Amino acid sequence: MYSRDLLAGLNDPSRFARIARLHTSAFMWQTQGRIPLGIHVADPKHAAGLYYRDWLNPVPFLEYQVKVLADTLAVGSDLLPVVAINHLGDAVLTSMFGAELFMPENCSATLQEIGPTPMPMFSNIEEAVAHKMPAMDAGIMPDVDRIVSY
Repeated sequence: MYSRDLLAGLNDPSRFARIARLHTSAFMWQTQGRIPLGIHVADPKHAAGLYYRDWLNPVPFLEYQVKVLADTLAVGSDLLPVVAINHLGDAVLTSMFGAELFMPENCSATLQEIGPTPMPMFSNIEEAVAHKMPAMDAGIMPDVDRIVSY
């Protein structure tokens, strides 16, 4: 597991409160000294060797996300500190409807990365219209629930 000491050294509640005020003022169109600049640092080396099955396993998933969080805090980004669920938003929905997912072979943790990708499952609109609403525990939803709970 990634060192708690690394994150503890980057924990600055007063800085986070200032950043929250910057964001709130910006969203309320209030004049202020500057707008928040959020830089999400996702070093591709942290994702090296991670395969799609690893993204559904809480331990390597959280280890990766903590490294990204630590790097993001270390550069002084104006993003509030959170651990993302990284690409699982769109992957969850498509998997619930029965789409098979895969991680592209040339995957990196950059803005160009598309993350877990659904394989096509419909060839015409009639197939989509005829498809039934999925259950809330369909697809990778149980895995995502386990990751978020972890």
